[in-house]
Amino acid sequence: MICQHQEDEVEAGIEHLRQLYEVMRHDKREPGKLSELKFGLECGGSDGLSGITANPMLGRFSDYVIANGGTTVLTEVPEMFGAEQLLMDHCRDERDLRQAGDDGQ
Repeated sequence: MICQHQEDEVEAGIEHLRQLYEVMRHDKREPGKLSELKFGLECGGSDGLSGITANPMLGRFSDYVIANGGTTVLTEVPEMFGAEQLLMDHCRDERDLRQAGDDGQ
């Protein structure tokens, strides 16, 4: 949904949530392992608080998931400039370190 294309974006959002609920309301929880999951994380935009709240929380979340065998991938990280060494210190091996240093290429 593109909010600017909606006459009433709040109502459009509520309708979208209603549709999602109808699809998902019969879903059942099943046990699983973090090692079976991959989480994609994306920058939500740079503002005065992202470096103080959101980014450190994503870091802690990623540390927890990875410590339990899962995977996280972070994209669009322009506000991470200056934290390259901290991010590279979290790479699990030389291959990941090289990819992180080459912007994943």
